[in-house]
Amino acid sequence: MFNMESSAAATTRLPTANELRAAPRQKTELLVLVTNLSQAGHPTESLLLDLSATGMRLQTPLPLAVRDAVRVDLPRFTVLAEVVHRSKVAERVEVGLKLVHSLDREQLEKCLAGWSECAVPQHAAP
Repeated sequence: MFNMESSAAATTRLPTANELRAAPRQKTELLVLVTNLSQAGHPTESLLLDLSATGMRLQTPLPLAVRDAVRVDLPRFTVLAEVVHRSKVAERVEVGLKLVHSLDREQLEKCLAGWSECAVPQHAAP
């Protein structure tokens, strides 16, 4: 006997990973420099695999751990992010990053050149 409810359940489609994300990711293959800020590491070349407005995934030789803070230098801007997941793929580590903050390259260079221009103004004591 045909059951309408079981037929509807059988055709229900589960959402894809991209549909569940806060922002869709765009695939890419871009070399970037990644610095582990949690361990005062040196910039290391890594491969950016995909990115969105809220995160990115990259492949890196760095021994990053979940909750590590990282700096990612892209051609036109710099991103501060947190490692939210990691998995080992062959000789490299693949990590998912949650974006915390970004600065365009011009803004970053201006801040570094004249740090006092970017510092939070100090208020005079009453």
